[in-house]
Amino acid sequence: MYALWFMPIGFSIWLEANMTTRFLFLFLTSALGACATAPVVDYVEVERNDLLSGRALFGEKVLASEMPDVDVLQINDDMRAFIADGVSDANTNVSRLGRLLSSLVDDGYYDAGYEPSLSQTAEETFATKRGNCLSYTNLFIAMAREAGLIVHFQIARVPPTYDAVRGVLIRNNHVNILVEGGQFYYGGTRDVTIDFNLEDPSGYPTKRVSDGYGV
Repeated sequence: MYALWFMPIGFSIWLEANMTTRFLFLFLTSALGACATAPVVDYVEVERNDLLSGRALFGEKVLASEMPDVDVLQINDDMRAFIADGVSDANTNVSRLGRLLSSLVDDGYYDAGYEPSLSQTAEETFATKRGNCLSYTNLFIAMAREAGLIVHFQIARVPPTYDAVRGVLIRNNHVNILVEGGQFYYGGTRDVTIDFNLEDPSGYPTKRVSDGYGV
């Protein structure tokens, strides 16, 4: 699969043309943390059911009816205007994808706003130009769909890491984006993966998932 991804070292864009040749387009220079990086904190052991039910965090079970009804992919008029201004009128999916990437970069969405612990909706990320990999994924998927692209969440199967100090395995699921028909290829098109991550994600297997699973 053809892979295109942003890296938080200035949110550079790496374009993988094939297995041996890569072209690097440096848009920015600030060095920022990796998507999966989290601050070191103390930990306690909790039962799985208590964690899933919310009891471990809030002291009581949280009912589904109590959960906030938030559409993380919702867009507003400002976002629609952004797409209408030179993105959605492109003739092909490849052109629309290129224009969307360029417009977001040119408008400063990847200057220095990467915050590993800040998960936001697409609207919030659009307004603040800040967030972690999930925030930027939410933003890009929402904007791409408004531009008429067919995009999906993907889960990258990142191998677990071992914390020798605490004696535990840490599993980090990483979310990225699949864009259908994002590159011209031998008279047709092929899919593109976009990833907001510090490390090269191309070696990890991916699985397309639903919006509900991805968010």
